[in-house]
Amino acid sequence: MAPFTWNGKLWGRTDCDGTPQNFSCAIGDCGTGTMSCDGAQVILPATVAEFRVSDGGLIYYNVNVVEGFNIPLAVTPVGHSGEHLNCSSAGCHSNLSAMCPDVAFNCSTKSYKIIFCPTS
Repeated sequence: MAPFTWNGKLWGRTDCDGTPQNFSCAIGDCGTGTMSCDGAQVILPATVAEFRVSDGGLIYYNVNVVEGFNIPLAVTPVGHSGEHLNCSSAGCHSNLSAMCPDVAFNCSTKSYKIIFCPTS
């Protein structure tokens, strides 16, 4: 039997209206016309949490705001009984684009710290 692996994305939708069979959102919609996205991708801009899990446990997670921000979102790993694990939380609690200048820029220092502000 092949090992179980799941890759997926979760995102928040805002300003939604309708029924499960006739559903749409102003931000974070996926274009299916229903509440379920059934594998369809988010229509940006939206804050997106990305995961890769397998039989061996959680391998990868992050929160992505590169293509836009619509809600604060954080991922905090916890064990089966609710205890915090020795893993870092990932998230974005505020709209980073609001702190950017009118023109996007990249900046590196000797420590290779990069500052990026998206143009969208």
